[in-house]
Amino acid sequence: MRQYSLCIIGFGNVGIALAKILKDKRDFLIEKHNVEFNITGVADSRGGVVSRDPLEIDLLLDTIKNKGSVGYYPDMGKMKQTALEVIQACQSDILIELTPTNIKDGEPALTYIRNGLLQKMHVVTANKGPVVFAYSEILELARKQNKLFKFGGATAGALPTVNVGYYDLAGSEITAIEGIVNGTTNYILTRMAEDKLSFEEGLAEAQRLGIAETDPSLDIEGYDTANKMIILAISLMGAKIRLEDIARQGITKITPAHIAQAKEEGIVYKLLGRVYKEEGEVKVRVGPEAISLDHPLSRINKTQKAVTFHTDLMGSLTISGGDSGRIPAAAAVLRDLVNLSREDKGELCRGF
Repeated sequence: MRQYSLCIIGFGNVGIALAKILKDKRDFLIEKHNVEFNITGVADSRGGVVSRDPLEIDLLLDTIKNKGSVGYYPDMGKMKQTALEVIQACQSDILIELTPTNIKDGEPALTYIRNGLLQKMHVVTANKGPVVFAYSEILELARKQNKLFKFGGATAGALPTVNVGYYDLAGSEITAIEGIVNGTTNYILTRMAEDKLSFEEGLAEAQRLGIAETDPSLDIEGYDTANKMIILAISLMGAKIRLEDIARQGITKITPAHIAQAKEEGIVYKLLGRVYKEEGEVKVRVGPEAISLDHPLSRINKTQKAVTFHTDLMGSLTISGGDSGRIPAAAAVLRDLVNLSREDKGELCRGF
């Protein structure tokens, strides 16, 4: 049986959900995938805990719930212990980086990832920032350290976009990608179309439901979609591109009148991200588009996401679905962990 120790940096909603999943699915992972994951280090914004032996997940969860920080973990926790100190003290096999996304420079997550690789850890992240700003650098460092870098949860959570492009379309050239990869904006546009809400009403409802970012401008101004499409562009189509290089527009100027007119014309508004080639150069564009009802993305509603890949050999392939929220996001991290364990031990050839 394969065994891995984990160091989790960032113990918010997704990190806590991941710990619960690892506990609840422990027997399943051993039986189905022949792998066991144990947590040996955790850092949150207030403190950390490091252990040579597996930490007790129930105690870890009780500590964060009742005390507010893993730094209060009995006997071993340290308040004010920084994430870097935890990484450097940990002798874990895999670093899981789950801190909030910074779209300005990818920090401090980028520093954490660099240090994890230098500490001879594999790295799994759901953080868009480091991939957008330093994908090539991270990949090169991982290769030098003979370690794996996984980021499948950074693009659309439970929807396996990077994985499909990398594994399932292997051998084909991806010529273009288009997608609905932000559940908040899709929810707002759906509610405007189906229930005649104003944009402001749709946004307020999304915030009440907890599906909007803390700073909703990241969603409604198209930044989240842009960063996700950039990740697909650089990892699957070899693009050299930054956020400031792309054409980006959000949905704030879409009015009920636009929605009503589109409905009369048999079309529907969606916030689409597009990756395409123009004169041999890979480009990214994000903005609201009115698409026909026979378009494969037209019926992707509310918080659903979907991506269409256009290829030279396999035609066009659309994948859709996947729930939104902390549990699906944590499950996407677990997916990367399981696949990492397979590749690390050379067991992909054994089949499913």
